[in-house]
Amino acid sequence: MAPTPTPPRSIHTTDSGRLQRRQPKLIKRCAVVVLVLLVLFRSILWTAKGPIKLEAAATSTSTNTKAHSSTGSGDDSRTSAELLAPPTEMPTVSTALPDPYIPPSLPIKTLVVLIGNLRCGELAWASLYRNLVDWNNHHHQNQNSTVSIPHSVHLALAIGNDVESVYKNATLFQRAKHVFSFPEFGEDWSSALDQIDPSWKVKVAPLLSNFSIVLGGVRHRNWHGSGAISFWIRWFLSQKLLEHDSISRYDRFVITRTDHFYMCPLDLSVLDPRYLWVPFGQDFGGITDRHLIVSSRDVLAALNILPGLFQDPSLYPLLGSDQYNPEQLLWDRWKQEGLVGKVRRFPRMMFTCGNPDVDDKTRWKATGDIVMEGVRKKYRKEYIQSEDTCKGGNHY
Repeated sequence: MAPTPTPPRSIHTTDSGRLQRRQPKLIKRCAVVVLVLLVLFRSILWTAKGPIKLEAAATSTSTNTKAHSSTGSGDDSRTSAELLAPPTEMPTVSTALPDPYIPPSLPIKTLVVLIGNLRCGELAWASLYRNLVDWNNHHHQNQNSTVSIPHSVHLALAIGNDVESVYKNATLFQRAKHVFSFPEFGEDWSSALDQIDPSWKVKVAPLLSNFSIVLGGVRHRNWHGSGAISFWIRWFLSQKLLEHDSISRYDRFVITRTDHFYMCPLDLSVLDPRYLWVPFGQDFGGITDRHLIVSSRDVLAALNILPGLFQDPSLYPLLGSDQYNPEQLLWDRWKQEGLVGKVRRFPRMMFTCGNPDVDDKTRWKATGDIVMEGVRKKYRKEYIQSEDTCKGGNHY
C-alpha cells in the first residue's frame, strides 16, 4: 500500500504565524525609533533657539500696542483715541514658571526702594516690614502655588534731604541698608531736569500744552502736578544704582512709595522674576506709577523715562494734549524700551495713605477719610481694591 502523501505546507498560514510572533518586537523597535527621532528633533530645536532667557517677552498686551525695540524702532499705527485709551487685555497673574528655568540666584537678592518724601508714618512702615520685607525674608511658602522661590530682601530709601522733624527718627533709617538723599528744588524743578539734559527746554517744553501735567513741578505756564518730580527721582535712583553697583549686587528691585499701607502680604516668591509686575488699577489710560517689581536686567530701562523723552519727543505724538498724563508717558516709554510685553499684573494689596496727625507734603491730592486709627486713605478706589484683595485670603 502506497504511503499517504504529505499535504503541501501552506506558505500563507506559516508566514502569518511568523508575523504574529514578530509583531510585538516590531512595535518595540518602532517605538525606539520614534523616541530617538523625538530626542534628535528636540536637540535641534534647543540648538537653534537656545534655552529660555530672562528677556523672553510674553504675548503683547494688546494688538494695538506692539512692543518697540530698545532703539525705539517700530511702526505704531494707533489712532489718537487708541493712544489715549487704557491698555486692554493686560496679562493676568501667572504663578507657574516655565520648565526649564533657573533663577539668577537662590535666594533672589531683592532691594525694596522707597522713593519720594517720607509720608504716612510708622503704621504704614510697620505694614511694609510685616507684609513685604520681613514676610519675604522669612521665605514663606505660598500654599496656593507649587512655585516658591526664596528671596533675600534689603530696604533702601531714595528721599529728599528735607525730612520733616516728626520723621527724622523714623524706623526706616534704622532698617534701610542704603539711603540715597537728593536735594529739594522747591517750587521749580527746572534745574533738576537740566541735570538730565538741558535741551529739554528747547525740544520738549514748547510741545507741551499750557495745562500739561506731564512735567508738573516745573514752574512754566500753568503746568501742575508732580510728573517732573516723580520721573526725576526715578532717574536719580538709576544713577545711584549704577554708582553703588547695585545692578550686579541685586537680582530684583521693588520700586514703590513711602506712603503705602500693605493690608496683607505681597509674596514675591510666586511672581516670575523675569517680568515687570505692577498692581492692578490706577492706570489712568497708561500704567500706574506707584509700584513696580522689576529685574536687574530691566530696571534701568524702566526707571529712565525722561532721558528717552528728552532725546526724541517726536516719538510721543500726544505729548501736547491736555489729557496726556505721566501714566501714559510711562506706558509709552516702556513701549519704546520693549518692556510692554513683559508687563504682568497682580492683585493690589496696598493703598496710598496719609498721617492724620501730620501735614504731609503733597502736590496733588490731600488725604481723605480715616480708615483706621492713625491712617487716612488717599484714593478711595485704591483702598477698596486692596480691601477686596485681602478679605478673601487668596491673594494670587
